[in-house]
Amino acid sequence: MKKYGTKMIRYDYENFYTDIRQIALWVETWDEVSTPSLQWDPHLIISIARGGLVPGVYLSHMLGVRNKPVVWQTRDGKINETINIDASEILIIDDINDSGVTFDGVVDDIMAHNDIKRDKIKTVSLWTRHSSKFKVDFTTNNVDTDDWIVFPWEQEN
Repeated sequence: MKKYGTKMIRYDYENFYTDIRQIALWVETWDEVSTPSLQWDPHLIISIARGGLVPGVYLSHMLGVRNKPVVWQTRDGKINETINIDASEILIIDDINDSGVTFDGVVDDIMAHNDIKRDKIKTVSLWTRHSSKFKVDFTTNNVDTDDWIVFPWEQEN
């Protein structure tokens, strides 16, 4: 298990709300791309439990797009449910893109069990570590330390 630094970054509700509005704006304008093969308009948001649930619900309401929570845990237990979808364009959201293992696993599972092309799957995280091996399509914050990020919906230990 990866060790995190003792320093914490407190990510407050005000910053979260600013960031989630920015993500919604990015998603809304994506379908305005002039090249048809690059256009994308999600019909489903997949929120990765637990960290992606709150941002996923916010985006679902802001964009008027259905939300499907999925359990995919690589750190707190090893629970990975098979993800069946009924949409041709999707957005996957989590609170942090830490190592990239979760996003890799979710994208691979969706592609293995559904008829969807990789270019119709977009990913977003509120935070991304520079060391992540997975590159999300959208992120609002980058961190290059091992500091622990405390989200407003989490209980500090």
